[in-house]
Amino acid sequence: MNSNNRASNTKTGASHLFRSLNPYDRPGKPWGEFVVEVLLAERTARNEDELDYVQFVRGLYEI
Repeated sequence: MNSNNRASNTKTGASHLFRSLNPYDRPGKPWGEFVVEVLLAERTARNEDELDYVQFVRGLYEI
């Protein structure tokens, strides 16, 4: 696997993580799982825009 494939796989995984930061997307998801995803997304944010979005979600849901 070359570095381009690794980068695209990482990017795909991260974008999936950020897409899931809406608890209403999957009504059956436990609240605790959503909170963990938000905290993980904050730690894995790759740039200021992603970090701003996660901090917005944390403030919105008071996490």
